[in-house]
Order: sequence, then structure tokens, then C-alpha cells
Amino acid sequence: MRWSGLLLAAYIIFHLLHLTGGVVGFRAGQFVPLHPYQNVVAAFAVWPVALLYIVAMGALCLHLDHGIWSILQTFGWNTATNEAKLKIFSRVIAIIVFLGFTSVPVSVMAGWLH
Repeated sequence: MRWSGLLLAAYIIFHLLHLTGGVVGFRAGQFVPLHPYQNVVAAFAVWPVALLYIVAMGALCLHLDHGIWSILQTFGWNTATNEAKLKIFSRVIAIIVFLGFTSVPVSVMAGWLH
């Protein structure tokens, strides 16, 4: 959790500088404020950037899986009879988030979005 949390904090800073502010990762004039579709397609057309986002979402998936499971334990909702189901629930939520967020860079790299 500690290392994935630090990686996610670094990713959030990069993400804000990259796609929100256009400060890093764009050539001069390439980032257009208030045009998110154009900016996302331009950003993820660069494969190292897309790969960075996918790796960061992998870290988020692992972080969420453990975090969701931990919060369910903290609230005392796990019992001997439902522990396996709650573990599956936390993993499914984490995988859905991973697939949802990685679908954008994968779609740009595959050429489905231009």
C-alpha cells in the first residue's frame, strides 16, 4: 500500500500537470485548453505516456483491491461465511476500474480514437 500510494501520488501530480494544465508532455501549441478529447488523443498517441497511464492504473487496481478489502474488514462486515465473497467483490471492483480507465489509452493506441 505504501509504495502504490506513493506511485499514485506521483501519477496524480503528473496527470494534473499533463492533461489538466498541459504543462508537460505536449509540444508547443499542441495542448488546447477546454478541449479534452483532442488533448487526450494527442497525449495517448505517444506510447510511453499511454504506457505510463496503464501502469499507474495497474497500481491503482492493486491499491483499490487491498483498500476495499481493508475497509470491509474495518467495518466488521466480513465473517467466516462471506469472507471469500467480499474478497471477490473487492477484486472485481478494482478490475472494473482498471479496465475502464485503461480503455482510453488502449483505444487511442489501437487507433479506435483519432
